[in-house]
Amino acid sequence: PIEDNTHPIIRQGKVLGAVVVFQDITHRKNAEADLQKLWLAVEQNPVAIFITNLNFEIEYVNNSFTEMSGYSREESIGKNPRFLKSGYTSQKTYQEMWDRVLQGEVWSGELNDRCKDGHEIAVWSKISPVRQADGRITHYLAIQEDISQKKLLTAELDAHRNNLENLVNERSAELAAAVETIKVNEERFGFALDASNDGIWDWNIQTNHTYCNQAYFRMLGYESNDFEPNAQSHWVNLLHPAERDDTVNTVMQRLQSDGSFEVEFRMMTKSGDFKWILSRGKTVAWDEQGNPIRAVGTHTDLSARKQIEI
Repeated sequence: PIEDNTHPIIRQGKVLGAVVVFQDITHRKNAEADLQKLWLAVEQNPVAIFITNLNFEIEYVNNSFTEMSGYSREESIGKNPRFLKSGYTSQKTYQEMWDRVLQGEVWSGELNDRCKDGHEIAVWSKISPVRQADGRITHYLAIQEDISQKKLLTAELDAHRNNLENLVNERSAELAAAVETIKVNEERFGFALDASNDGIWDWNIQTNHTYCNQAYFRMLGYESNDFEPNAQSHWVNLLHPAERDDTVNTVMQRLQSDGSFEVEFRMMTKSGDFKWILSRGKTVAWDEQGNPIRAVGTHTDLSARKQIEI
């Protein structure tokens, strides 16, 4: 695309001609398109996200935040996040959070918030500074996940496990299954720990074109220019051969039937090794026949957790 600016040449009140300047704005348009994709990926992300200024006044909330809290954008913008406090988070937790944040460090932990309708939720929060190119901190980014149901399920399973321990040996298999289920749910609580480093992706299923942020490539050791901008290059070709077909089929099936998915799989790093990834995605657009045509989501590096499991 070309942009032109015209400046008339006027002498004694008469237009004698004009100077026309043409400028190639391809790079600017591409940058604007990438920025729009990133904004949409954040706006439609399945986890709640809000951004504050240095006075801790909220300047932005995404859709998941409004759905989780019940507060609209208009009700949230300009407020200090303390309006969400339920009164059940310890002062020690807040002190640790402020100590880390005010030192320009990343803090993560569990908070108890109160939604607009009065009910309380447990959220796993990660707060990190937003730095400009010169290193100055200008904003704070908070990423939150409602873990209330997970905590409730864990508590129920814990109680069930304790009861099973008092039963006879014939129920030992049932106890083992409950313990394993608890383990799986506890591991899932770690999703928000590295949220600020998650890879973000935006997939046009019709054209197969994909946009991924730098963290997506960095967790695998690549640069963005190592790939063509499509799902085959960014994702499918990097999947472990033994699970590639099943993974792609599972993701497509869940996007079609459920509108979202949460899947673990292995992806090849630049060094040739395979790294475990937790992928979460959500369908955000469908065609007239009800088929998904666009999805957005995140990738989380599970390497540390898998190493512990070994």
